[in-house]
Amino acid sequence: MEGVSGDDVRRRRREYSQETEETRVEELTAAELVRAREESLDASESDEQAEVSARELVEQVVKELREEEKNAGKISRRLEDALEEVEEMERANESTEEKLRRALEEIDNQEKEVINEASEEESETQEFRYEERVMEGNLESEFSRKRETRESVEVRENTEAEEIDSVEERIERVLQNAERRDLEKWIEETVREIVEEEQKSKETGEIVERWTRVVAKELFEEKRPEVPEPKEAEEVSEKPWEIHSETDLDRALENHADLMARKDFDKRYQDAAEYCKLEDKENTEPPELVRELEFRELKRMYEVVHGGPPEVKIESMEDMDELIEKHPNESKRSDFDERKEFSELYFQIRNDHSMKRDEIAEAYRVSKGFVSNSWNDIEPAQIRQLRGYEEDRRVKEWYENNPTIDESILRRFRDFELFDKTGKQETVQQIENQVVRDAFEPLRETKEPTKEDLVSAVARMVRVTPDETHRFYFADLNAEFETKNIKQFERCLRTNREEIEESLSKTIGLEHVRARVAVVENRIYTWIPKHRPDELVEAYEDQFYYFNDRKEIVRIIEELRGNLGIEGNLRKELPQISEVVRQLIEYEGGDSARKKPLDIHSTRIEGKIIRMYLDATGRMLSDLEGSVVKVAGISGRAGIENPRFPEGEKLEVLKARLVATVASDCHLWNTGRISYNEAHLGRISRVQDIVSEFGDIVLEPKFRKGKYDIHIHCQIGLILINEGLTPGNKTINNPGLPAGFMDWSDTAKWAYLEELIPEDGCFTGGKFKWFRSHAIYVDKQREKYEFESEIGLAEVEVVKEEGKKLKGLVPKSILTIRHLEDLQYDDNSDISKATKSLLKVVNESTNHLINDETRLAESLGFEITVNPQHVSYYPRTGRVSVSWVAATSSKDDTIRWAMECPPNDIRKKQVVERWLRKTAENWMDKRPLRDW
Repeated sequence: MEGVSGDDVRRRRREYSQETEETRVEELTAAELVRAREESLDASESDEQAEVSARELVEQVVKELREEEKNAGKISRRLEDALEEVEEMERANESTEEKLRRALEEIDNQEKEVINEASEEESETQEFRYEERVMEGNLESEFSRKRETRESVEVRENTEAEEIDSVEERIERVLQNAERRDLEKWIEETVREIVEEEQKSKETGEIVERWTRVVAKELFEEKRPEVPEPKEAEEVSEKPWEIHSETDLDRALENHADLMARKDFDKRYQDAAEYCKLEDKENTEPPELVRELEFRELKRMYEVVHGGPPEVKIESMEDMDELIEKHPNESKRSDFDERKEFSELYFQIRNDHSMKRDEIAEAYRVSKGFVSNSWNDIEPAQIRQLRGYEEDRRVKEWYENNPTIDESILRRFRDFELFDKTGKQETVQQIENQVVRDAFEPLRETKEPTKEDLVSAVARMVRVTPDETHRFYFADLNAEFETKNIKQFERCLRTNREEIEESLSKTIGLEHVRARVAVVENRIYTWIPKHRPDELVEAYEDQFYYFNDRKEIVRIIEELRGNLGIEGNLRKELPQISEVVRQLIEYEGGDSARKKPLDIHSTRIEGKIIRMYLDATGRMLSDLEGSVVKVAGISGRAGIENPRFPEGEKLEVLKARLVATVASDCHLWNTGRISYNEAHLGRISRVQDIVSEFGDIVLEPKFRKGKYDIHIHCQIGLILINEGLTPGNKTINNPGLPAGFMDWSDTAKWAYLEELIPEDGCFTGGKFKWFRSHAIYVDKQREKYEFESEIGLAEVEVVKEEGKKLKGLVPKSILTIRHLEDLQYDDNSDISKATKSLLKVVNESTNHLINDETRLAESLGFEITVNPQHVSYYPRTGRVSVSWVAATSSKDDTIRWAMECPPNDIRKKQVVERWLRKTAENWMDKRPLRDW
């Protein structure tokens, strides 16, 4: 789904990128400065050599070339013309030495200014920079820098003198090592650069200095590499985003695989590949695919530098009007008025929650879908396109102002990965033909293979490589079987898929997961899903993961395709990979949003496929954190924005806290929806802290009838259902803790007890107590819950008539256990008989939840007592329930509980702390004083 907000993701990326946006500085060490001084003294003795001008350099080069080319007569006339132009410019300009001297005087004045500034700001230190641009010849631009000292300029003068002194011998070396045609070509290109520089420059003297630096850098370096062959030069790009070869083209397509899904991709790729083979690309217009890829790569460079794309704020029609003014082509569209009207409605409806969706749609005369999209920040096409236009404009503007990129940024650009590859394993294995032959040998003579035959063959094939790291196996069947045999396998699998997979799981010893099998395009695939109890993968299987850009979805599909050994480009092989996924996740159609398990035009992907992707790539769900902008249901509404994926012990502790909360004061639906009732905002804030560990979740309490009602996101409920917590009516179902709670770490158990007392417990009489109840008789909802009552009408009548009547929000009659025991001896034989029967049921029908909680506390060393407290009758529903109470057995248990796991609630924690303080004071008062 497009338009889902990812501002926090961008902010985190931008904060990280700021650490790398530092300018490289070339520092002169003390030793280099001393050496530069010595060279300066030598240079002063040979002023004549140091004053060799750029014109004399060019004359020497031309003279040597003329001697070499006397017979050929092919000396470039353009070089002589350039020489004459240089002579005229040099005569009209001051000498380089005079300009340097004038620059030194300017630096003297600037140094004084810097010293004055330093005296005013004592904490500021002076840094002397020798920028890389000096080596490119922009001397005058460097003289304007305040932090360059006289010594660095003198070092530069002496360095230039040294380079000029060795002109003759270096020319000879160049002519010996380089072919004449290559040198001539290079000089022609250099002359062309000089002319271009002249046109761009405001001062003609800059051309001479530029020429001097180019000659010094290109011709007369100590270690000039040999002139490369033309084919090798194709592999080198001027800028990393430019495409010069097929290697560059394929590398760029890896980062933008969504282009491969377009219908005209094959033709566009062919044109681009032919262009890359051309030796002379300067006179050829790049094809459309090359231009699009280069600009996309430039945008990617921008994102590497800034931590994300340009931030374009469009929050009102005023913002829209500004962008329309910047991009006037939008207003020239024939449907401009209609598009702008939808944009206006979007801003109005987005913040209008005064009515229900249907009423909003009727009031504004739009579809219900448009209302849902507006509430979910899904922008209309005009806003999205204007945002794209403005992002492109800002990227171009940034590039024009920053033609050079820092090396560290370039490294990050080249090493770009959508998801972190840390810990990635090879989890897919291709089965060799010989193994397939041996495994399926018994099926060769079978006319129609049975499901048992297929299970045995696949089990033999997989067992040959019993490796826990491998989750996918695939094998080509066409090398060993005819097409008709493979079709038989497909029919057998399609007809008996569930039975085959369950039988295969038992055969190879799987406990928590079910093996999956698919036969597609003469290839058999087997998937052994990884059991991931320490992640949220299984809890979110039926949810959708939303990404900020559809390109990320394409990257996932492309990587899945490659890992499963499906060769070719994405567009051609998408039907095949889709069919593999459809069979492996047992997809049979259904909801319209699930008609395409893999949709390259969407920004979301289902949890089942994410689980498959993680198994195929060896990744963890946390590797996707920061790329996923939302986890939500099929409608895309609500959900968790900017989700976080805790794992391991942290996740276990969070789930333990949530189980304690939801098992007490919450109602959990089968859909995962949670209704939470709490009387104190302080406790709600603690629950807010817990759920915030899963993403950007904000609880919104609404005060009703003396308590606050809060709805917690259904994704939290799905996590608990996956953990094993039973949804539905707790009083009627009488559920316990999730299976395996005794295997929790001690840290998770302590966390459970910290949340238990704030919800259904208290601290009184020097003891921690908590209460649970369950039904033993149901009248009006018996059929709905298929409940079998444990008592009859006679027992119900005892509670109803003998119990204490209480009025309030929920009227009821309460009969304490002590009173019930007394009624055993009542003179009325009917009451006595019914009471004895009721007492027997109460003692035998224990509460599962309080029993499990007692076991959990006892595993940590506490002694707990559990007793029935009272029996209640509710006239509105005709229900009878038993309440149980659990409490710490001794003062020592209470003190240890208070020290190890105090209630995670401000009020109750303060009560406990006061009791601890008073207990300590009493102990000190009773302790006898010693006479030292």
